Amino acid sequence: MVRLMFRAVAVAMLLIVAGQGVSAAEKLRLKGIRGKDDRQLERTQKFPWSAIGRVNSRIGGFCTGTLIGPSTVLTAAHCFWNKRTRRWLDPRSMHYLAAYSLSDYLAESKVKSYRLSDPNLPNLKAIYKDFTKDWAIMELEKPVGDIVGYLPMVALKGREIAQAGYSKDKPHVLTLNEKCFIQGKRDRVLFHDCDATFGDSGSPILVRDGDKIGVGAVNVAVRSSKKDPNKSIGIAITLPDGALK
Repeated sequence: MVRLMFRAVAVAMLLIVAGQGVSAAEKLRLKGIRGKDDRQLERTQKFPWSAIGRVNSRIGGFCTGTLIGPSTVLTAAHCFWNKRTRRWLDPRSMHYLAAYSLSDYLAESKVKSYRLSDPNLPNLKAIYKDFTKDWAIMELEKPVGDIVGYLPMVALKGREIAQAGYSKDKPHVLTLNEKCFIQGKRDRVLFHDCDATFGDSGSPILVRDGDKIGVGAVNVAVRSSKKDPNKSIGIAITLPDGALK
C-alpha cells in the first residue's frame, strides 16, 4: 500500500465551483491532475454516461451527480453547503441536468428533496473531520432515470476503477478516466489516482463487471501530499450498508 501521509491543513475539498472556464495558468494549479492528464472528453450522451449529470446550484457553481434510480441521484454532501449563509441549501435551489454536454442535456429536473449522510450534520467542518460523511442522496421531481437510464450500486473488486465527472476546467462536457487505480483504503475511505479535480465532487467511482458498469463509490476530495505539495491524491468514499433504504 502506498504510504499515505498528508497534512490536514492542506486538505482541498472539492467544493462547489463556478461553472466557468479557467486560464492556462490556473489549469496548471488544479489539484487532482497528476502528471499526464488522462481525462478524455465523453460527448456521446449514451448510456452509461447518460446516467451522469451536473448538479447546478442557483447561487452559482456545480457538482457532479449519478442517477442510481429513476429519480435518485448520488452526489457529495458538501455540494449543499452555502458558504455565504453558512447553512445547508434549500433543495429548491438545486437543479439536475442529466447527460449535460455543451449546454445541451437529455433530461432535467428540479430537486424535490435531499438526504445528507447524517441528518444532524451541523456544517462543513464535520465533513473535513470525517470524509465518510460526505455523501448525499437527492430525490428529483421527475423520474429522469427512466429516460436516460441509471446505474446500480456495486461492490468494489480489485484496484482498477474508472471515474467520470464535470471538471472545473472542462465544465460543459463530461470527462472520463477510463482506467485508474485505488492506491489505498482506510475504513470506507478510498485513495485513488484518477485525474479528478474541482467540480468532480460527487462524481462516480465506476466499476466494470464484464459488459456491465456500476457505482462503487463517490468521489469527494483531493488531498495534497505532505512531502510534495505539487502531488495530490483523490479521495472517494463507499456508502455504509443500508444507506439507500
